[in-house]
Amino acid sequence: SLWATDYRYLNDYSELKILHEYMLGRLERLPYDPHIKTEVKHILSVFLPEVIGSIANNPLDPKIFVTSFCRCGDLLSQWRGYGLDGGYAIGFDYQALDAMRTDEYNKRGFFMSLFDFVVYNDKPIPKSFENTIDNLINMLGDFFNKPQPQREEALKLYIENLPLLKHKGFFEEQEYRLVFATKSAQVSDIKFRYRRGVAVLYIALFGDEQVPLPIREIVVGPSQDAELRENAIQ
Repeated sequence: SLWATDYRYLNDYSELKILHEYMLGRLERLPYDPHIKTEVKHILSVFLPEVIGSIANNPLDPKIFVTSFCRCGDLLSQWRGYGLDGGYAIGFDYQALDAMRTDEYNKRGFFMSLFDFVVYNDKPIPKSFENTIDNLINMLGDFFNKPQPQREEALKLYIENLPLLKHKGFFEEQEYRLVFATKSAQVSDIKFRYRRGVAVLYIALFGDEQVPLPIREIVVGPSQDAELRENAIQ
């Protein structure tokens, strides 16, 4: 199985603020009515942070779980950051893993799921991402007067993009993210692991032992006993 970590326990907690700041910037550059801008600013600054901040407490709010991948399978900074004793990097077949993601989403009734590349702020933002955010801003206009299904669709779109924008300092990682979100009340299989004395929440994905993970390669990390490590893996 793969582990997907509760979004609040990732290494860069500032991620929770980056999309908020980016959307405020886009809002200022778009020709909206001042009343709509004021309302959307309130939603971005008060309502949505309350939703995200209460993820762990409100059974109706979504919980977000993330598994991170690097598009470069042999990157020195990654070995230094995550392979303290050399370690190994496991490479997966993207298309096969994405197909498994779809099956997992349908089988376990998740609120949302995606497998996509991360966008870094202060870097050229893909036009597709800009268009998605502009569409989200439109959906937030006159938000509280819209029918419940439309409000839920806007919230879902916000959650889909929340884990996909990171600080430019992490650009070298060229990260892909596997993301699942579910309503808190639906999560019955949360697990815990300990990292530096903190109990980190996660869920296990693809636990069907009859369906092997689509592993394409295993890269042995830099170390003095790399040959022994390679023999052990073989």
